[in-house]
Amino acid sequence: MGITRNANILYSNKDKLNLWSLQTGNPVLSEDTEGISCIYISPMGTRFFIGYKSGKLELRLSNTFKVETSIDFESRVMAVISDDKTVYVSLADGRIVYFNVNNTDDI
Repeated sequence: MGITRNANILYSNKDKLNLWSLQTGNPVLSEDTEGISCIYISPMGTRFFIGYKSGKLELRLSNTFKVETSIDFESRVMAVISDDKTVYVSLADGRIVYFNVNNTDDI
């Protein structure tokens, strides 16, 4: 769970990704997902990352849920952290992968 830049709460519950407004107390967006292993909101709150048990990592925009980038690591994503420039990903097979958030072409 985390708070986005535009004062929304992002959380996952039973294979559903939810975004709730702190201002109105109402849902903003909701999406069915399956196999989420972790969620991380960037420090600026403009992006969030969803790690999956399948090894997929998605980089999304916080205000629209739009997928900016999707990467398949072929190993469960255990944790994600970012400083809004570099993304660090811990995988179940023991690897730690890092890349520039604006350049995922070299992964």
